[in-house]
Amino acid sequence: MTPSTKYTCAVIGLGKIGLLAEVNSGLTKPTTHVGAFLKHPRLQLVGCVEANPKSRNQATQRLPGVPIYQNTIDLFHEIIPDIVSIATPDETHYAITQEAIKAGVKLIICEKPIAENTVDAEKMIRFAKRQKVILLVNHSRRFDSVFQSMAEKIKSNIGDIQAVRVTYVNGLRNNGSHVVDLLRWWLGDPIWVCAWLKEEVSASHRGDLNVDAVLEFPSGIRAVLQALEKNNYYSFTQEIYGTQGVYFIKALGHDIRLSRVMSGIHSSWPELELDPKKIPASRKTFFESMAEHAVQCLDGKEQPRATGEDGLATVRIIEALLNSARRGGKKIILK
Repeated sequence: MTPSTKYTCAVIGLGKIGLLAEVNSGLTKPTTHVGAFLKHPRLQLVGCVEANPKSRNQATQRLPGVPIYQNTIDLFHEIIPDIVSIATPDETHYAITQEAIKAGVKLIICEKPIAENTVDAEKMIRFAKRQKVILLVNHSRRFDSVFQSMAEKIKSNIGDIQAVRVTYVNGLRNNGSHVVDLLRWWLGDPIWVCAWLKEEVSASHRGDLNVDAVLEFPSGIRAVLQALEKNNYYSFTQEIYGTQGVYFIKALGHDIRLSRVMSGIHSSWPELELDPKKIPASRKTFFESMAEHAVQCLDGKEQPRATGEDGLATVRIIEALLNSARRGGKKIILK
C-alpha cells in the first residue's frame, strides 16, 4: 500500500469505549475507537452499529454523515470496511467477530477481554487465521511507544526483576485484563496462581468480579494484585522492583517514573532515589497508537503487537484466577 492509501473503518458498539468517553471524558483526546479513527489521516469512518435506540439517536447527532446501523447485518449488507472495531460486551465478541470475518473485513480490533471464555477465543483465532484476517486485541498499552521502550529496557534500567505489585479497580475482566496482559508482557506466562474474592469491592460490568491474587512466573518472580473500590478513587498502578531500581507506573499508565539505586543517605545501605525520574510521555494517546498500529499492520510494516493468542492467554489466566478465588485461594497450576 502507498502512504496515501486510505482504509475504511466501522465501530460496533457506541458505549463509553466506543464513543461516549470522547464526549463526556476530561481525558486527552482521542480516547475512544470513534475518536481515534476520526483523527487518523488515513482512516475513514464509514459506519457504526449501536443497538440501543437512544444511544443510536445521540450518535447520529454527534456523527453527522456517518451511517449508524441498528445491527451488524445491516452494516455488512451495505458496507464491508477494511477495519472493524468491536466495542461491545465480551459475551458478544465471538458472534460479531464471526460475522465480520465472513463479511470480508481485513482487520479486527476487539476490545478486551477477547472473549467470554477460552473456547470462543480459540475459535475466533482459528477462523481469523483461516480467512487471513488480522485480529488485534485492544490491550492498549502494547501499542504505546513509551511502554514498548520500557519493556525493552527493563533489564538495563532496573536490572533483574524481583517482584511486581499492582493495584486495580472495576473488575478482573475489565481493568484486570490489562493487568494480566502487562504481567505476561514483562514476565511471560505464569506457572501458578492463587486468588481470593473481594466481594466488598464493586465492578460496573455485570457479572465481573474483583480478586486479590498472587501469580508466580517461571523465573520464580511473584506478582501481587490488589483490588480497590472504584467509587473511592480510580487506581491502576504498577510497581516493578528490579535489582538496580524500580519503575512506578501511575495515572492509568500516563505517568511512568524510574527510581534507581543510589548510595545510602539515611543508612549505610544503598537506597532508591527519593525523587524518581519521570519518563517523557508519548505524544499520542493509547487510542491514537492503536489506530496507527492497525494502519501499519495493513501496510505490512508492523506485526501485530497484541494478537488473538495474547488475548487467549489472558482469558486463560483470568479463568484460573476466578477458579482459584471461588475455591478459597486454591493454587491453580497453569500448563
